[in-house]
Amino acid sequence: MSLGVVRFFRCLTNNQNLPENSDHCPSLPQKEVESPPPLLSQLSPTSLAYLGDAVYELYIRCYYLWPPRKISHYHSLVVEKVRAEYQAQQLLTIYPLLNEKEKEWVKRGRNAVNRSPRGSLPLKVYQAASAFETLLGYLYLCDQNRLHYILSQLELK
Repeated sequence: MSLGVVRFFRCLTNNQNLPENSDHCPSLPQKEVESPPPLLSQLSPTSLAYLGDAVYELYIRCYYLWPPRKISHYHSLVVEKVRAEYQAQQLLTIYPLLNEKEKEWVKRGRNAVNRSPRGSLPLKVYQAASAFETLLGYLYLCDQNRLHYILSQLELK
């Protein structure tokens, strides 16, 4: 995992610029938008998975942004990595690193799925992918430093 990608993603998710001498992060607006922190008890695992899906896709897009490529090449690289089968594999990669609270959210995310929306995927694969996304959504809201660490441990080629 390239340190530049982690720094770039951290910059995007925290809405903070890197030091002026860094060319890894574009100049982002400094105005912060205030929003009340959601109460986790009011969010379903499915809602967290929805958020986690967006966080993961943004991270993957940032990961493949360098070196510059044609948009069609970016697209094919990203689509391969955001598929449910790949997310399920990533969950297995990071699971040993998780603490008990994170494992609880993984379990809640997995149990929230009781049928596969696409008939071609086994239910267990879709459950694992949803659990992975739920974890990322939870970490995005509650502990972005931990989110960045977990993302840096993913096996991306």
